[in-house]
Amino acid sequence: MKRTTIELDEDRLRLAQEALGTTGIKDTVEEALARVVRVHAYRKLRANIAASDYADRPDDIRRDATRDVDAMVSPRVSG
Repeated sequence: MKRTTIELDEDRLRLAQEALGTTGIKDTVEEALARVVRVHAYRKLRANIAASDYADRPDDIRRDATRDVDAMVSPRVSG
């Protein structure tokens, strides 16, 4: 874990908390980061599928997707 101090726009923080269903600043930032990582993993997987011959191998897609997402997202983050 890294401890840091940042300035946050209070209106944007409130909107993010509403959108994410979080209450604390730390929870909001952690959930936002986790979602960005998941979106990135999903986009990377889609690009890899498009560039490969996975179309006929759903078991390979599932195995690789699970491995890639597990490697990018902390197990303690849900959602």
